[in-house]
Amino acid sequence: EMYNNRALELCKREIEEKLKHGPSGMWTTKDFQVLSEKIHLETEVLLSVSTLKRIWKKVNYNSVPHQTTLDALAKFLEYNTWRDYENSKNNRTAQVVKRKKCNIPKSNFIFKLLILTLVLFGIAFFSFKVFYGTKQLKKTDPNPSDFKLRSDVVSEGLPNTVVFYYDAEMAGSKDLVQLQQDWDARKRVEISRTDTVATSLYYKPGFFNAKLVVNDSIVKETDVLINSNSWVGIIDDEPTPIYLDSIDFRSGLLKINENTVLEHGLGNERKRFSTGFYKVGGIKGFTSSDFDFETDFNNLTDDGYNVCKNTRITILFKGGTISIPISEKGCSSQLSLFVFDSLFQGKSTDLSSLGVKFSLDELQKLRLRLNNGQLEIFLNNEIAFKTSYKERNMEFLGVVYNFEGIGSVNRLNINNNQNQITHVEKF
Repeated sequence: EMYNNRALELCKREIEEKLKHGPSGMWTTKDFQVLSEKIHLETEVLLSVSTLKRIWKKVNYNSVPHQTTLDALAKFLEYNTWRDYENSKNNRTAQVVKRKKCNIPKSNFIFKLLILTLVLFGIAFFSFKVFYGTKQLKKTDPNPSDFKLRSDVVSEGLPNTVVFYYDAEMAGSKDLVQLQQDWDARKRVEISRTDTVATSLYYKPGFFNAKLVVNDSIVKETDVLINSNSWVGIIDDEPTPIYLDSIDFRSGLLKINENTVLEHGLGNERKRFSTGFYKVGGIKGFTSSDFDFETDFNNLTDDGYNVCKNTRITILFKGGTISIPISEKGCSSQLSLFVFDSLFQGKSTDLSSLGVKFSLDELQKLRLRLNNGQLEIFLNNEIAFKTSYKERNMEFLGVVYNFEGIGSVNRLNINNNQNQITHVEKF
């Protein structure tokens, strides 16, 4: 066994105390997401929500945790490695044993000399194993040209299984080979280097860039497109989302009522939940080189629990995404804005202009403008953010709205001013 289960239980309790989210028995997926983000922020190691749920025994999983997972948990508690953490917890016992072993009569000189000889021999043998053995077991530095990866979407509709065909035989026997579903490095699963096929289940429409990863190095990538063509309304739930009938969220606008959420057993039991609207495919003729996007929306959450009312609007292109966060004023420090290959975080970038005062009777107006390598975001007719980017002519694929709680989308217009093309979405 590569770890001490007692030490892991102690570690989990210390992490619960540090997180201050109450007993883990009451944790929801949102709590594990917060923990994942905090571990990433403090250790620069991404542990997925599913990995953390396995550690906390929220799902059935009998395998022992990977060493990198244990090291990340230890680092979160300010230890260098998991071994250091284990040793610190066993230190008192170790000291007692040490005292017993050293309780040797002074008159027995020969016996003490024998013990000293054995200790010196042990140190020499250990040093040999460390300096020579480590060299022998050193992980390989992967060469991307040695690996292959392609994908095949099985069918239409949701959820959808994607089959990945890969070749990772050139990875060493000690190398960690993983498949990453999309841009989120927390969504990695370990796969065998000797197999050639892996499957993954996608529950939501979107454009995903899957990756073959060896020892944290991305060696191959492949695009995965899950179309919906029409609007899909989703209530996020674990382990699978709840798909809504069109009549439950389309009525001249996109809106999920609180009663609909309650009917599906959410809202009362769990104070934190999220909903979303997805349309991928079905809107043609637009590219990122000249793109004007306008929408009216609102976050209708009014329960006192989702105080920041986090909202995210993501525009998908074939080759990149723009993901715009909006929240209540005062919550901008936690926001993260994605512009193709760039990430802007509220902790190091002023994103306060993406904060609004949500009101049940007042819509929020967002406009995104892309032209000649320049991006501009307007919120309620005021410039909220602008930056430059490496211009690429990428096909527009779709749009996603995500709400912490419930929300509505009342208008969506897309324009290409150069070609004088306009699309007005009808809900």
